[in-house]
Amino acid sequence: MDALMVVQEILHRCSQLLSLNLQLLCFHGQLTMPNDPGQRSDETEKSLGDQATGADVLKKRNEDSIGKQRTRGGDLPVDPDDPPLPEKPIVDLSERFEIQESIGKGGMGEVRRAFDTKLRRHVAIKRVLGEMARSKTALQRFETEAQSIAKLNHFNIVQVYDYLHDAEGPYIIMELVEGESLQERLREGAFELEEAVNLTCQLCDGLAVAHDQGIIHRDIKPANILLTEDGAPKLTDFGLARQESVDHGQTQKGELLGTIDFMPPEQRLDATAADARSDLWSLAATLYQMLTGKRPNPILFKNVPTALQDVLEKALEEEQADRYQTAQEFRNALRDSLETIIKFGPELRTGECGECKTTNDVSRKFCRKCRAALIKPCLSCETDNRVWEDVCGECGASQQEERAKIAEVAKAAAKKAVAITAAFAKKDWRKVLELDPDNSEALEMKAVAEAKAAEKAAAKAAAKKAAAEKAEAKAAEKAAAKAAAKAAAKKAAAEKMED
Repeated sequence: MDALMVVQEILHRCSQLLSLNLQLLCFHGQLTMPNDPGQRSDETEKSLGDQATGADVLKKRNEDSIGKQRTRGGDLPVDPDDPPLPEKPIVDLSERFEIQESIGKGGMGEVRRAFDTKLRRHVAIKRVLGEMARSKTALQRFETEAQSIAKLNHFNIVQVYDYLHDAEGPYIIMELVEGESLQERLREGAFELEEAVNLTCQLCDGLAVAHDQGIIHRDIKPANILLTEDGAPKLTDFGLARQESVDHGQTQKGELLGTIDFMPPEQRLDATAADARSDLWSLAATLYQMLTGKRPNPILFKNVPTALQDVLEKALEEEQADRYQTAQEFRNALRDSLETIIKFGPELRTGECGECKTTNDVSRKFCRKCRAALIKPCLSCETDNRVWEDVCGECGASQQEERAKIAEVAKAAAKKAVAITAAFAKKDWRKVLELDPDNSEALEMKAVAEAKAAEKAAAKAAAKKAAAEKAEAKAAEKAAAKAAAKAAAKKAAAEKMED
């Protein structure tokens, strides 16, 4: 009997180990389990807000061309035993908002464009749909997203205006970003180095504010970064965010949350291990895709411009302690590298490729190894010039001196961008328009402010007119009464004289 029990116990443990191995194979993409979410269509495998915040519209696409953007942890079960959520005050959306077209849809929710009739501006309304509206965990994460963003006031983070409930459930009123997602922009190919670095530095500024508030995003990727019509990046979709001070039990130890290609090593093992440095790893993976046009799986540093290889290698270290420790530190490293590149450019030997450093025969037009161009236009006269030649043979201009001039312009532009961000943080649209008269967001803020001022002035004028009319009527009444009294006294005097 004892032997039989031992055999049963061994079989039971073997079954457990087999199950665990199957799960690990699924995680690493070597095997697909039945009913695995990876078998579902593009329309159903997105998390709430995945490519569905602001102006982004979900379309059926080949995601592998730019990276696997599916968020793990977005498929939340509906537990019939969950206790009912507390009743919330019901607000009728139609009383204030004109609901317009759907502008994005994910696996858990939808975003619609709307017009705020009170403040006279367009907004985005995001809400949970379908079975997820009955999932306590989904609703808690939805509320966490609203609370997380509401704490953050930064130009490079999509703003939340309100969090309310109607008969269909909760919804978030948020800033409408007229533009496209970074994921959509990447379909056109890689970014120029300077533009990619500048976008990343702006996102570092936004992340620094979030991290200072103890908020970890945990799902930074191109699909969750929106680009305004002016090209400014805005971080969105804080649905998987965690507040370091409290998590309300929404994240279980060992749970897998995030998007695999952009998920740092520690988060792949345990979502509770993610911290500010994890967000920076994900942002660095996003920068890798901007620079190379390729998804960060695998990450090949030979595809990265030489000048940024050291910075990205540190940002993407496996151990958190070996990475940049703060967003400011990562941003400063990127800025320093960019300024060095622009100001001095790489020092090359005769025949040396500026991209891979391979030495070529001087007669070649393209590098024999990486195929990069070995002849580029002079920065002054645009005549063809060998990349290793500093002085142009046609106009005599020094390429390093020309780069220094460009660096000064870039530095001034960066300073201006910082000033604009600071002005937006103070909601000082006048200052923004001084720096950038065509800034669309500041112009909208001006229109709203002027509409409010006009409304206030009209109300003040109406009140003044009403007061004047009331005073005039009172004066007329008083004069009439005085005249009547005088006439009565005169009549009485006359009658007395006759008597």
